[in-house]
This record gives sequence, C-alpha cells and structure tokens, in this order.
Amino acid sequence: SSIRWLAYAALAVPLLFSVYFYPSHIAPQTFLFRIIVEMMVVAWAALVLKNSSFLPKSSFLAWAFSLFVGALFLSSFLGMDAYRSFFSDFERHWGVVTVLHFFLFFLVLSSAFKDAASWLKFIAVSVGVSAVAAAYGLWQFFFAEVGRAYSTVGNPSFLASYLLLNAVLALWLVFGSGLPSHQSNGGRIGRGGWGWGGVALLNSAVALSTGTRGAAVALVAGTLVLLAGYLLFGRKAHEARKWFLAAAAAGLVLVGALFVFRESEFAKQRGLERIFQVSLSEVTIKTRILSWRAGWEGFLEKPLTGAGPEHFNVVSNKHFRSDFYTYETAETEFDRAHNVFVEQLTTAGIIGLFSYLMLFGAMWWAGRAQVLLWVFLAVYAVQGMFGVDVFTSFLPLVVVAGYLLARRDGSEPLMDKGDSGKAVKSQNAASQAGFLDACAILVVAAAMAYAAWVVNVKPALADMAFSDAHAEFQELGAREPQETIESAIGHYQKALGFDTYGRSTIRASLGRFALSAFGTFGRDAPGFRDELLPFAFAEAQKNVAEHPHNYLYHSLLANLYTVRYLLSETADPELEKSLEDARALAPERLELPLASAQLALAKGDVDAAIAEAEAGSAKNGRFPGFSRVAFLGYSIKGDAEGAFGAFDRGLAQNGIVPLNEREARWILSQYEQRGMSDKARALRERFPEFLQ
Repeated sequence: SSIRWLAYAALAVPLLFSVYFYPSHIAPQTFLFRIIVEMMVVAWAALVLKNSSFLPKSSFLAWAFSLFVGALFLSSFLGMDAYRSFFSDFERHWGVVTVLHFFLFFLVLSSAFKDAASWLKFIAVSVGVSAVAAAYGLWQFFFAEVGRAYSTVGNPSFLASYLLLNAVLALWLVFGSGLPSHQSNGGRIGRGGWGWGGVALLNSAVALSTGTRGAAVALVAGTLVLLAGYLLFGRKAHEARKWFLAAAAAGLVLVGALFVFRESEFAKQRGLERIFQVSLSEVTIKTRILSWRAGWEGFLEKPLTGAGPEHFNVVSNKHFRSDFYTYETAETEFDRAHNVFVEQLTTAGIIGLFSYLMLFGAMWWAGRAQVLLWVFLAVYAVQGMFGVDVFTSFLPLVVVAGYLLARRDGSEPLMDKGDSGKAVKSQNAASQAGFLDACAILVVAAAMAYAAWVVNVKPALADMAFSDAHAEFQELGAREPQETIESAIGHYQKALGFDTYGRSTIRASLGRFALSAFGTFGRDAPGFRDELLPFAFAEAQKNVAEHPHNYLYHSLLANLYTVRYLLSETADPELEKSLEDARALAPERLELPLASAQLALAKGDVDAAIAEAEAGSAKNGRFPGFSRVAFLGYSIKGDAEGAFGAFDRGLAQNGIVPLNEREARWILSQYEQRGMSDKARALRERFPEFLQ
C-alpha cells in the first residue's frame, strides 16, 4: 500500500508550484518526483524480496523501454559531454537521470498495480489532478491578467500537452475497465461516465485556451483517430456510440468556436488568435524550420549515436544560419529542437530515434485492440512534433505504459480485484525474510538515499540560492548598486558552493548579471570592479573549460573580457586567440564577431572595429550592435558620411535605435540636410520621446 500511496503522490506533483526555485515550476516538480520514485524503489525492493512475483514481467514493452534508456546511456558516453547529458542543467532538469527515474517508475507501477480496479483508481487520480490544474488554468484565462494560461505547470505549451493527454485518459474512464475495441462491442460505460466526459471536455477547452498551435493540431488529430476507430470498430457498440460521437463533436466544436472568435479583443489578449497563424511566413514557424534543418545537418555528422542528450544547442549553433536574425534577434538559441523526433535523431542518432519509436510501437502492440490507446499515442506524437519531452507530458505516457505492461502486452487481461491475492500467491511462494534480505534492503535504501542527495537535495538547495540571485538580476536597478552587487555575489557564491550539475546555468547567469550591472550602474559602482567582475570572469572561464563546445559560453566570456579591458587596459593575447578560434563552433553566429568589434573599438583600433562591424552587418544587419560600433568608429574618425550611413542602415534594418535625444537629433539633422523629408518624418513618428 505504501507504494501505491507514493504513486498517487507522484501523480499529484504537477500541482506543485514554488517561486523559490529556478525555473519556478520545472525544478520543484522534477526534484519531488525523483525523490518519490527513489522511495518507491526502496519499498518495491522490500516487496520483491518477500514475493518474487512482483518482479517486472519480461515483455516486448519492457525490453523496448529498456532499449530506449540504454540508447540514451550509449549516446551520452559517446557524445560531447557525458556529465551534461546525464544530469542536464537548471533550465530543463531533464537528462538521462530523469528518464531513468521514469523507467523505474514504469517498472514499479506495472508490478504494484495488478488488478483492473486499482488501475482504474490510479488513472482516475491522474485525471482528477489534471482537472484541478485545468480549473486553475480556466480561472487564469477569465480572471487573471497573465496572457496565455499556464496554471501550476508554468508553461502554456506544457500545460496544453498535459491536459490533452489526460483528456484521453478521462475518456478511458468513461468506458470503465474495457476500452471499445475490435475485440468487443465497446461494452459498458463506466460509473461516473458523464463526470469523466466533462473532465475530458474541460481539459480540452483549457488546452486550447493556452493558444498552443501544437495542442490544437493534436486535438484535431486525436478527434480524427477517434472517428476512424468508431467507424472501424464501434458501429455495433450502441452505448459507446454516443460517447464516440459526442467526444468527436466536442473537439470539432471547440476548434470551430476558436476559429469564429479568433479576431475578438478577448481572444487576442489571451493569445488565442495565434492558433490559426500557421503560415510558413510566421516567425515561430520559420525559426523552427531553421532549427530543424540545423538538427538534420548535425545528425548527418554523427548519424549513429548523435551529439549526446542535452546537446541540441551545440548542434543548432554549429549549423546556425545568419538569416535567423532576420526573424528573431532575442531568443536565438534552441536548446531543444521543439520536435521530439528531430531531438532524438540529432542528440541520440539513429539508435536513439529507433529505440524511441520502438517504445511507441511496443505500446501500440501491447494495446493494439484499444481505440483510445491509438488516440493517446496520436495526441502524444502530434504535440511532440511541435514541442519537447518534459515532466508533465512524459508522466501520462509512462502511466499508460505501466498499465500496458501490467496487462502483459495484451496476452492476458488484468486480474479482477477479488482474484489478485490468489493469483499472486499462485505464482511464487513468499521467501523467508532473513539477514541477507535485510542487508539487501539496506543497500538499496543507502543507494537511493545517496542518489537523492546527489541528484535532488544538493541541486534543490543550489537552485533555491540561485533563485535568490536570479531575483536580484530581475530587479536590477531597484536598489542601491552596492547593496545589489553584494547581495547577488553572496547568492551566486552560495549556489555555486554546492558544486552540483546546475553550476553551468548559474555561471552563465552570473556573467549576464555582471554585464547588466555594468550597463546599469557603470564602471564605478562599489564592488563591481574589484569583486563582481573578477568573480564573473573567473566562473565564465570555468564554464568554457568544462563546456568547450558551447559557443555562447565563449561569447559571454568575450563580453566580460571587453569590460575588463575597458577597466584595466590589460590584454590577454592567449585568451583573445582562443576566443577567435571559438568562432569555428558556430561560423554564422554573430555574437563573437560583435564582441571582437567592441574590443577593437575599446583598444582604439578603429579601422579594425569598423571592418568587423561592416562584415557583421553584411551577414545580417538586423543583428543588434554592429551598426552602433560602425557609427561610433566613423564618428571617432571624423567621417560624418560614414557615421550617417551606418546609423541610417541600422535604423532601416532595426539594428540600431537612438539611445538619447542627442543621437536622435543628430540623425534627424542629417536627414533634413540631405532633403530626406520622408525619413525625417518617419523618425519623428518613431521616436516621439526624443523628438517632440
């Protein structure tokens, strides 16, 4: 019973929300889930020692999941950085370690829940938890000014996937313990059918209210599969027929209603209109296509085992195209492919993708007679084509996989509740608890306790300290410089002191904080020159040393080096050479060339700065920074025509904006002197705060 209660607790984890972690939703949910699983493993080990019938069943599905986990291990050790692949970072808290916990969860579930009634109750808990999350999301949608609803899951897209998958499980409950299939007439409707049907409708509606296009497409795909299943196998199931048709009609009505009201002000405020923005010219679609193309090119370089889990960003940066900046200049790094199949192909190669697809194939084979399983897998696959595997989407998947394994791949039905004890006893006699059993349990408990400390407790403590540091970052400028800098340094030092897998994320944040503090407070802020900058610079160097393939860690170090040079005028030729060499990691990214141009300007090498800036602008003038470097360089040389040309091109390409009234009036005067009245008028309209 303890295992079952822990399993119920695991299902409730998506309701956990805490602002004391970074990111505030993913971190605490992942930590708690992994701790619960580790506790379940200890209890399960004690149970297995008493009765070996609770060992996992050998089946196609069990072997398929094992193969997937094994493929991730293989690609990790043959990839770029096994440590990063295994533990992930503080942005995602995923990696092989979390997938491994899901695998253990899957094994324990299939062994601990042996009868149909217990599985119905277990799935009912999952659906009930999702209904609570949906209800909170509905409240956000109507009454909270949060834009797109995210509920306790913390991300609109993640919430949509979680709710849709549980909506299918709600339909599972509508039909009780037997899903409509081609092996039966669809049977009877389970108790509380209308209530579970209402939850399915609520979940689907809230999923659509998030404005997630992948969720809308997945809902349509699931509805079509449901209709196909009805036409093939459900026409003789008179009681089930109304539920099939009602569910399909509800899905179509929801999507239709959104289409009709998509242009309303209410819909626009909540991001609903974006569901129907599916043109290939739409920014998000263009950037994702570029990311997928980069992933494919990376796969071709290492097709068998891939770059290693958690390394899609390295691949996407290496094969980055500079025309990406034409569509997006702020969020240009894809740490995930936003397509689970491209993600597996790029990071785990053919072996990883094959094992991933085999897992889904094994699930389909295990429950091939069940129409709603087809719907569930279709929804997961379609939303995965536009999203990522995360805790809240993988949890329902593993629940269904555990149920299917408990069914013995469809070869035997689940035991009725009244027969479960008899069936278990008939398989194996309980072993006598003895000294060796007690020792084994202690070993398992010690191993799980150590694992909990290493992968959960230490990272959680570090994450909480990092969250405090991140709060200082977000509120930069709200307090006195000395107080802000001293407080932030303390939090960052505390977070790094735990020496856990999230330190790369912490170091990167520290570097960005130092650069922002320089821009906000200036070079003379107390504590910046002597404490914050050396601290951030040293940690950035450690990040580059530990993760030499990460281009953006090099660019962050380059920016910190430029600031250090401005303050000390101390050059480091060896470091400059390594930063120059790092350009090869991402030949068409422009962060390092911009840093080089800024450093040249700081050194007084104006011609080199201008040449670097002009070359960068030629690749993509929308990338911010090059226009300003060129403008400053020409101004220093006294070349007014060159300065005007750089500023004018930058304005046209959105690569520069006036920083103050002086700059705005200078470019305005240049337009007026040249008789460019249209541009002068456009400039006045664009920057009225400077040109009243």
